[in-house]
Amino acid sequence: MLRRCLILLLALVPLGIRAADSSLLPEQIGNFKKSDQLPAPELDSALANEFGLVSAESVRYGGARPFTVTAYRLKDHTGAVALWQAFQSEDGIWRQTGNYVLHFTGIRPGKALLADLETRLPGLAGGPPPPLTKYLPRKGLIAKSERYALGPGSLQRFEPRIAGNLVRFDLGAEAQLARYRVGQSNVDLAIFSYPTPQMARQLLPVFEKLEGAIVKRSGPLVAVAFGPQEAASQVLGPIEYRAKLVMNEPTRDYDGNPGDLLIAIFEMTGYILLFCIGAGLLVAGVRRLSDRIFGSSDARDPMTLLHLEDK
Repeated sequence: MLRRCLILLLALVPLGIRAADSSLLPEQIGNFKKSDQLPAPELDSALANEFGLVSAESVRYGGARPFTVTAYRLKDHTGAVALWQAFQSEDGIWRQTGNYVLHFTGIRPGKALLADLETRLPGLAGGPPPPLTKYLPRKGLIAKSERYALGPGSLQRFEPRIAGNLVRFDLGAEAQLARYRVGQSNVDLAIFSYPTPQMARQLLPVFEKLEGAIVKRSGPLVAVAFGPQEAASQVLGPIEYRAKLVMNEPTRDYDGNPGDLLIAIFEMTGYILLFCIGAGLLVAGVRRLSDRIFGSSDARDPMTLLHLEDK
C-alpha cells in the first residue's frame, strides 16, 4: 500500500520534469569521458507511473568507440524488474541493478565497466527479486518473454485479453506474465498474486469467465493460461504456492546429530557438578572459619536425638 501511494504521488509529476531532476550518470566511466548530454527518452506514461519512474538520463561517452548509456531510476527494486522485463528484448543491451535499469547502445559493457558505473549511481538500492517471479515454470519458457505488470496500463500492453479492472490492482495485486512453447503449441501464462488467499478465492470466478482461458488457484495465486487445453494444463501443473515460515528467534541447529546433543548435556552436567562442589567447599570453609573465631559449634548447633530404639 505504501508503494502504491508513493507511485501515485510520482504520477502527479510530468515525466519531462522528472527526467531533468538530477544527474544520474557520472562524468567518466572507466576510461570513457562524458561527451554529450542527450534528451532522455520518454516512456509510455502508464508504464512510467505504474513502475514508479523517478528520473531518467541519457549520456554519450567518447573514446575510440563512442557509446550511449541511458539510466532509469525507479522507486524500488520491483519497478526496476518490471521495466527491465518490458524492454529486455529491445535493441541494445539492457541491464537491471537494484532500483536502476541501464540501456547501452554501441557497446557491450564488461563486468569492470558495469561495476565502476554501479559505484557512481546515486541512490542505488538493492533488494531481492519480486517473489512472484519464482513461480514461473522453467520448462518450455521462451527466453525474454517475461513481463511484469503492476497496474491496468502495463497489463493492457502485455496481455490485452485480461481487462485491468477485473484484476483489481487496487487491492495490491501484481502479475507475472510469460510465453511457453509446449510441443508445437504456444501458451501464454499470467500469474496474479494477491495479499491474501481469500481475495484470490473471491476473484477466481471472474478469471474463469475469460474466453479461452484455463484457470488455476493456489493460495493467494491465480494462474491463467491461454492455449490448447492439454498444453496449457502442462504449464499450469507446476504452479503451487509455497508459504515460507520465518522464525524471529534464532535457535541452535544440531543438524540431526544426537552426538552434539549428548555433548551439550555432559557439559551442562559438569557445570552443575562444579557448582555444587564449589558451593560445598565454600560452606565448609565458612564453618571452619566460624569455629576458629567463635569456638566449637557444638553449643550453637545442638544435635537433636530422637531415641527411636526406645519406641
